[in-house]
Amino acid sequence: DPSSVSLLAGATVMEVPSDHPAYGRVRGVWVSAVAPGSAAARFGLRPDDLITAVNRHTVASVAELSAALADATPPVALQIQREGRSMFLLVR
Repeated sequence: DPSSVSLLAGATVMEVPSDHPAYGRVRGVWVSAVAPGSAAARFGLRPDDLITAVNRHTVASVAELSAALADATPPVALQIQREGRSMFLLVR
């Protein structure tokens, strides 16, 4: 089920679906949608990003992402995969 994570308000995240090209190859959480003008959009998150780590701690599920964000103090470094490339986004 898609979930919204409070620090990333406006982003809908979910487990990587089995029909996604990264399924089974990349451990992380899929960003299925980002509302225009939302906090998540302002931080640079985009639909189809894969969040793979929070502050260098790997996340492989929505539950792990939620827990990592709940324990983190901003600014938070999100490691993401976008179009096959790894990058960091800083969430304040």
